[in-house]
Amino acid sequence: MREKKMVYDIIVVGAGPAGSVAAYTASRLGFKVALIEREAKGRDKYCGGGISKGALDFLVNNVSKEVRETAETEPDGFVVFSPSNRTLISSFYGYQGILVRRSVFDAKLMELAENAGAEFFEKTAIASLSKKDGYVALRTSGGEEFLGRYIIVATGVWDSLGEKAGIPKLSKEQFGHCWGTEASFPVDSYAKYWREELGVFPIFIFFGPVKSGYAWFFPKANHMNFGIGTTLVESSSLGGKHATIFNNVLENAVRLGVFREKPSFNIDRSLLIPFSSKPRQTLYSLNYRMLLVGDAAGFVHPVTGEGIYGAVVSGWLAAHSVREAEETGEISRLAGYEEKVWEKFGRDMFHYGGKLAKLLYSSRTGLEIGLRGIMEDGRAVRLLAKLLGHADEKVSEEMYNYVLRNIPSLAIKAILAKKVKKYV
Repeated sequence: MREKKMVYDIIVVGAGPAGSVAAYTASRLGFKVALIEREAKGRDKYCGGGISKGALDFLVNNVSKEVRETAETEPDGFVVFSPSNRTLISSFYGYQGILVRRSVFDAKLMELAENAGAEFFEKTAIASLSKKDGYVALRTSGGEEFLGRYIIVATGVWDSLGEKAGIPKLSKEQFGHCWGTEASFPVDSYAKYWREELGVFPIFIFFGPVKSGYAWFFPKANHMNFGIGTTLVESSSLGGKHATIFNNVLENAVRLGVFREKPSFNIDRSLLIPFSSKPRQTLYSLNYRMLLVGDAAGFVHPVTGEGIYGAVVSGWLAAHSVREAEETGEISRLAGYEEKVWEKFGRDMFHYGGKLAKLLYSSRTGLEIGLRGIMEDGRAVRLLAKLLGHADEKVSEEMYNYVLRNIPSLAIKAILAKKVKKYV
């Protein structure tokens, strides 16, 4: 094949939410941008598909209101089950986001990046990384060569470009594992049933099937997203019991009235994600003028497993960090990206989110007591709604500090907790 060479200010590798937002933002800032995706546009990704209020608001305010068009449903409440099946039914108090099909949501962000001026290359896999004539050279297996002055890596949890640039990869202890399905389901008829029985159209969260994580049911348009997520370390220790846990959650959901009869769901997908109280050790390479965003950087909340917020915000921050380096003529300014991330969401996500995760996931007993106490405290329930919606930049800090200050009273409330508590 004849060698083909293309030169850009910024090359963004990976067209998920982080990469597409980075490409969109960089294009709007006046850079010549290439957005490279190894799969075809419209490709799917196994994910709950929950776009939190914080992520949605950020996209609407900084990218486009068109993102709202991807919504399939907008649950106005949530139901949380403790390990012993104590039940919390609550509204979102205005902190709800939307549920999407990732194939549609991601395609919209790719489209917006293209419309902003980014050149989109689909079905293009990067095979090698090097430096050439003052540029960073990315070569495909087909012989194409992309030359970029800056590289933004959005290749997900399996990123290898960062590793090739000398950035330590995520450790096994920093991975999470999810398994489940997104299958046809009569959501419209169940929506009426749930509103009559629960007073809300909710998402469902089951704590207890795994130690460090939870199971979920997210109702979309004629589909149900059902999955279970935990750390990779715990998942590896299950000894092939993933299908048993999956089936047990389904049967428990029927007993608790989530479903009138057992749905015929089967595990048909699985995914590794970042899931720990620490992001990737380093988020940049000055030598290769490279920044890491989204899952490639490890930006997933250690309690909720939500990653879209960190993805889209980091994509925006990366583009602005490149602009700062360009305007000052100082490549070293790229190192300031880490500080920007920490100030914008990293401190809340990892420092306080990590503390929350330790409180909740250290033991099954601690998780049960903690959830019972929260269920009986109206203020704590509102903070939980805010956390699930990632409604602002200090949700984890606010939740952690409230729980810490009120441990004695929450413990008493946990002892006296009712079997079902409603806030609707």
